[in-house]
Amino acid sequence: VAEAALAAGASIVNDVWGFRLEPRIAEVTARAGALAVLMHNRSKREHVSIDPALGGRYVGTDYDDLIADIAAELQVSIDLARQAGVPAERIIIDPGIGFGKTVAQNL
Repeated sequence: VAEAALAAGASIVNDVWGFRLEPRIAEVTARAGALAVLMHNRSKREHVSIDPALGGRYVGTDYDDLIADIAAELQVSIDLARQAGVPAERIIIDPGIGFGKTVAQNL
């Protein structure tokens, strides 16, 4: 999808898995010279709950130290991007509010 979007003129790849689920997206992003938005998301795709009023949401996960864990996992995403050739100045990080976190963790 990222490859097709870039071919159609997109200039940003926003990966809700931070290049961790499908590292090839990092290579596609680097080749295109696109901005990379790397979101933190510890959720598992198979753990989505459906609320009829709110729609689907990822079930919260456990963290030993919320901020330190998010920072460490985002660093893995940054490393994947850099290893694929995405320049540091083309990387934007997103803490993933609403993805794999409880309401309290989001706040």
